[in-house]
Amino acid sequence: MSDQIWLSLPDADAIASLKTRLATNLKSFCQIIARSEKVVYDKRAKTLIESHPLAIQVNLDTGVANGVLVVRSIAECAELLRRVLLYDMKFDLVVPCEKDGGVWCLSERISRCIFRVVTNDNKLSNCFWNFYLR
Repeated sequence: MSDQIWLSLPDADAIASLKTRLATNLKSFCQIIARSEKVVYDKRAKTLIESHPLAIQVNLDTGVANGVLVVRSIAECAELLRRVLLYDMKFDLVVPCEKDGGVWCLSERISRCIFRVVTNDNKLSNCFWNFYLR
């Protein structure tokens, strides 16, 4: 294990000086930084799950809308990867919601993220498949 605390302090003397000056407050300082980083990454995850325009992307070769799956723990990530690799994914069907334009969604159970989307609008569906069936 290295004594190097931060990559921004490569000098051993600077590290020793920092440890001496902040000895009583270093643990508290690191906890504050960790909590702040958690808030930032939780906010990013929430944005991607709930409202980011790139959370659903269309595969241009197939026309299939694919969702981004976001999890926030090691255990959830391991289980999600296991299910993906073993073709053992589990989903819930989210019925059409008129306020969202009448779309059908498959929601992945671990992440609760949208995995696939199909429109309930006949005109939009017809236009879409006419483009992709060329």
